[in-house]
Amino acid sequence: MKLRALQPLIDLLETAGYARADCALLHPADVFIDLSGEDIRRRLFMTHDEVGRELCLRPEFTIPLCLARMDEIVRAPETRISYCGTVFRQRRGESGEFVQAGVEALGQTDTTTSDSDVLKLALDAAAHLGQPQPVIKLGDLGILEAILTAIEVPPGYARRLKRRLASGVPVAEATIVPESTSSSNRYAGVIAALEGADPAAARAFVGD
Repeated sequence: MKLRALQPLIDLLETAGYARADCALLHPADVFIDLSGEDIRRRLFMTHDEVGRELCLRPEFTIPLCLARMDEIVRAPETRISYCGTVFRQRRGESGEFVQAGVEALGQTDTTTSDSDVLKLALDAAAHLGQPQPVIKLGDLGILEAILTAIEVPPGYARRLKRRLASGVPVAEATIVPESTSSSNRYAGVIAALEGADPAAARAFVGD
């Protein structure tokens, strides 16, 4: 779908109080890998700069927009932004280039009202695109946090599990079961130290 055809949607988001924002096409790949998990690497369109640093075409808008507007968010905690543009992500049987539109309601103190407003806006947006009865999927990281705490999942395994889920891995495939609580606690420090490390460096560390 061409961006020109989405102008009514763009206008809708801006009218609702979400100023439109944009960001560069190329970004350091480690930003997405660190925040979304190593599993996202296989879906990135990768390249390198002149000194060998890994870059990627933007796979989504949330992370780069929040980083780019960090100063503004600090000055005005209740920040509302919208986006509509092309993103790039390898998808089996589908085009790797597609349009993504959405909003970010940052720093809201009344989260229940804010979530309701965003859901209402999403429904209005779907109707604008000729989808009056869309499939709705809601997620709340707080629920996952409560479950992991209740069943006493060690911090290292909890971080890995949350990253896998955030990267789109189904729950049935993302589950990580420690061999035993005592064993997992014994290695929790090592696991935490390796979180986010370069894979080659991690292998060398374990080998040593």
